[in-house]
Amino acid sequence: MVISIRRSRQDEGEKLIAIWCRSVDATHHFLSASYRSELEELVRSFLPEAPLWVAVTEQDEPVAFMLLTGQHMDALFVDPDVSWLRRREIAG
Repeated sequence: MVISIRRSRQDEGEKLIAIWCRSVDATHHFLSASYRSELEELVRSFLPEAPLWVAVTEQDEPVAFMLLTGQHMDALFVDPDVSWLRRREIAG
């Protein structure tokens, strides 16, 4: 599968939030349920407008996204349902 990287679009905010939720739920077991809910509210208010870079499939379906500030990666969220992408990232 070919993955491309492009800028995010405002119309895909819900898809990116869903990736964030699945990624956090799969990796952030240390968060309390109440704090996780607070974070999701914050992410929902911020994410659709954020200048993100999105990894998409050949069908233009988002599978991961990152927030960059200059040359610094501030955040990276990978859809845990895309297991081959996780393995590649780790092997990278």
